[in-house]
Amino acid sequence: MWLMSLIAALGVALPTSLATPTTGIATTYGGPEGSPPGDGNCNLMDWLPMSSKGYHVAINNEQWGLGMHCGRCVQIKCVDKACSSFPPAIAQITDRCPGCPYGDLDMALPVFKAVTGQSTGRLQVSWTFVDCPVDGGIKVCAKSGSSQWWLALQATNTVNGVQAMNINDGTSALLGGTAYYFLAKNSGALSSTRVTLTSFSGDTITTTVGLAAGQCTQISQQFQSSGGAPQPQPQPQPAPQPAPAPAPAGQVPVAPASLTTRLQLPFSLVTNDGQAVLEFYSNSYMGTNSFTANYIWTYNAPTQQLLSRSAMGQCLDAYKGSDGKMYVHTWACDGGNNNQKWLVANGLVKHAVWPNLCLDANPGTADHSVQVWPCVNGNTNQRINPSTVMKHVAITLRSQGVALTANRDGSVAFRAPNPSFNGILSDQGAMWTFDHGVNTVVTELTGLCLTLSTGANGVVPTTAPCSISNGNQQWQYDPSSKALRHMVHQGYCLDMDVNSKKAQVWSCHGGLAQQFAYER
Repeated sequence: MWLMSLIAALGVALPTSLATPTTGIATTYGGPEGSPPGDGNCNLMDWLPMSSKGYHVAINNEQWGLGMHCGRCVQIKCVDKACSSFPPAIAQITDRCPGCPYGDLDMALPVFKAVTGQSTGRLQVSWTFVDCPVDGGIKVCAKSGSSQWWLALQATNTVNGVQAMNINDGTSALLGGTAYYFLAKNSGALSSTRVTLTSFSGDTITTTVGLAAGQCTQISQQFQSSGGAPQPQPQPQPAPQPAPAPAPAGQVPVAPASLTTRLQLPFSLVTNDGQAVLEFYSNSYMGTNSFTANYIWTYNAPTQQLLSRSAMGQCLDAYKGSDGKMYVHTWACDGGNNNQKWLVANGLVKHAVWPNLCLDANPGTADHSVQVWPCVNGNTNQRINPSTVMKHVAITLRSQGVALTANRDGSVAFRAPNPSFNGILSDQGAMWTFDHGVNTVVTELTGLCLTLSTGANGVVPTTAPCSISNGNQQWQYDPSSKALRHMVHQGYCLDMDVNSKKAQVWSCHGGLAQQFAYER
């Protein structure tokens, strides 16, 4: 018992079985491309290619154990309802999260997005130590300043990590602090250093290696597989698809929703090459649109402000720096601040006060930042439009405690979101994707389109396979009346029977039973 207490007091985590999953909260840190892997508390001198692509994580403080897990790999799967459908991903441990409790992982943004589909948040994940996808033998690295009198080593490019190291026939302890090194007790020439490495699965390698301070030397040996190879995930069986409803006669599709309408709803700003403008720690970048809060903007037409959804209370703001150049960031919204006035029209996001100044998304920018630049006709970097597509939209009538939901059998209904309105994003049946360009409303449960077979009071809508030539699937949301209007069966709107809460359509009348919020 005293030994266990001593280990706990020292903050050393006992080895975790490769087959034992750990559950905790995933958070994210660093910029859009992830922070440099070598900057973490592990102080790794060499890392796997996946880490260079942002697939690296910081382990929680309780499992840090003086850095004993540095360089190991973990397979991470989201088990939160908001992202459980996303596949697992493998990442390398390169850092420590001092404020994270047992089980938690702080993840670089690229791997966080791969696992959760989101750019920020606190989501529950399950993770397991697995074999790293290494190339060739282990690399033995000598800390800068090492010499024949003082030597600290780390091993990288290992299949399953190094649990213990013996240097020059002496047991070596972890250096601790903010660096992952084993400190040699016995001195000797760097050119002929004898090293014994023991993996977390008990495999042992002994070799003599020529070292140089501040460099890594690759040996020919590698640990055996621990049996902790990543496990493939079972693939869900497709749900049966109901037959599509016949399309009515007439010209299809209907004209898309107007720009004025789209600017009254949440939107993303999409660049010429299909990236989206995102807010991140008050700066603007471009990245693959995940439709999370960082990528969502709203427009206040009376004040001409672009409001960030992720930085609450902040607006896109162009300002002149002390060097006389123009910059853009987000700043506390102020309707009287001329820096925050923008015109969104004609494929440009143009400043309404600063003369001839446009938002500019140059894909060649090293950090993927979005800038402001003098407007130039034909400059594709300045072709930025509000998106026609918006994912993860809820159609709600909160006064009645319900949202429009889809079922796998093709039926739709009004019901309370599961588990609540606060957690509605995790209720896939209540999530819809609006494509305002082709006027479709798609359930995110099955990928089918909201469909109305005929225009008559009391007809219940269903979901069916999507086709832009099917006029039964043409809908537009009207922000002014809060009605979801059918565009082919003219004069009919989505409606709820307030007694039975049945989903139906009815002649548009503007009453409470047809006033649905477009929540995003």
